[in-house]
Amino acid sequence: MAEGHNNQLLFTIVALTAPFFLVIASALLWTLTIPGGSAPWLAWVALVPALIVLRNRAPGSAFLYGYLWGASYFLIGFSWIIEVGGVRWYDYLAMGLYLGLYLALFAMFCGYLARSVIPLQRLVFLPALWVAMEFAWSHAGVLALPIAGIGYSQYQHPVLLQIVSLTGAYGVSFLVVMVNVLLAELIVQRRMLWSPVLLTGGLLGSTLLFGMWTLNQSVPAGSLNVSVIQANIPQGLKWQPEYYADHLEEHVDLTREALANGEPDLVIWPESAVPGYPTDLNAPFREVETLARELERYLLVGGSRLPKSAEDRRQGLSLNMAYLISPDGKVTGQYAKHRLVPFSEYVPKRDSLPWPERFTRNRGSFIPGQELSIFEVDGQRFGTTICWETVFANLVRKFALNGADFMVNIGNEAWFGDTVAPHQFFAANVFRAVENRMSMARSLNSGVSGFIDPYGRILATVRERGRETFISGHATAALPVTPERTFYTRYGDVFAYSVLLLVLGYFSYGILNRRRKTGLRAET
Repeated sequence: MAEGHNNQLLFTIVALTAPFFLVIASALLWTLTIPGGSAPWLAWVALVPALIVLRNRAPGSAFLYGYLWGASYFLIGFSWIIEVGGVRWYDYLAMGLYLGLYLALFAMFCGYLARSVIPLQRLVFLPALWVAMEFAWSHAGVLALPIAGIGYSQYQHPVLLQIVSLTGAYGVSFLVVMVNVLLAELIVQRRMLWSPVLLTGGLLGSTLLFGMWTLNQSVPAGSLNVSVIQANIPQGLKWQPEYYADHLEEHVDLTREALANGEPDLVIWPESAVPGYPTDLNAPFREVETLARELERYLLVGGSRLPKSAEDRRQGLSLNMAYLISPDGKVTGQYAKHRLVPFSEYVPKRDSLPWPERFTRNRGSFIPGQELSIFEVDGQRFGTTICWETVFANLVRKFALNGADFMVNIGNEAWFGDTVAPHQFFAANVFRAVENRMSMARSLNSGVSGFIDPYGRILATVRERGRETFISGHATAALPVTPERTFYTRYGDVFAYSVLLLVLGYFSYGILNRRRKTGLRAET
């Protein structure tokens, strides 16, 4: 009798705690798929434990499990945010709790869909709902986090990525989630579901065939030899004026090495590589211009600029800039960063919202640029993004529409320490390349610096003893240039908006249908 009671108690404990551990396990598996993580292939199964838990759950219970799932994923997978100066542990916790809400809402609808539709419909609606969720957190204004999409885990698989030229990054997320949903259904149903299997296999197979066909057709129209410089200036020393001359000399030395090992037409330095402003009295800029004349090469360098407005100057504001310096030592183009980093480069609605002093003290000294400048080197036109701008697909798309043949991204990700963050940002560049069929050249202070061709293939990175971050060096590549523009370039996130309409249409129909049935019961 006692033994039977103990077994019953053990069964009850397992039944109550198993969903908790399955949801946590799903979050942990998902974090391993993040670019820079150890097992990107796990993305195809990582969501299965949580999807099983959420199936047939009441809305309240599903919401809580989904919240645990989402908050755990974001707190573990994006823990690098704590490395940024000024971020406190409670800011980090608030980030995880906020982002966890997206998964909580997704989970709540998961339970509803499990009760109201057949497996084949769930196979379509759940990935669609997931894409809607990713789209929402990617367009959340100052709280946007576009690099959190599960599709980014597949950035090293060019055959799969070619669908991105039609759908954007959301197309890969849709496929990954669809496979997870199928596996969860097969496990729960314990029988073969031929229609869902055939639909998933057909979509995945078609995507891979399209990818192979596209890669076989790839013929660049030309190329440009480009070198990227990665000086690895320590974050703690980068902004100390007494070291400016040494930092500049480090970039100059690496540039000379790059030219000794190759024949680049364009040499790219990272964000804020040149201190001060390009005035007649600014010695660092004069030295860079002299270097361009001496080497007879184009230099693209990161720097700053004072605003034209006297009032902005009085307030000590400036612009985060990229300058193109020609072989005759003249500044022939400049671009001011558009998408500033909240609470680092500016404070959102500083005058109208009561932000804590630690959010506003010594912060918000930049103003955004207004023009998407296109530079030109030897007949090849290119756009430049600074820092995290490259994660915003629509911004890069606008450069392509403005006539850019390839893209450059300069930045400084030493802020995030030795974490996976630089790899996450690099993965975003891979997707931007495929979306618009444009090569990407990337020069970062601490890495990952390198080159991506128009089809998402990584051509080269700055590397030393197997490391790509927190090393100094340079890399040179013939950057392919193609005049082809994609469906995504022309029409943007048509796929994501179509999915949003599908989700809204389904739930609107469900609400209206429920009200109609309620009205009919009331009449009878």
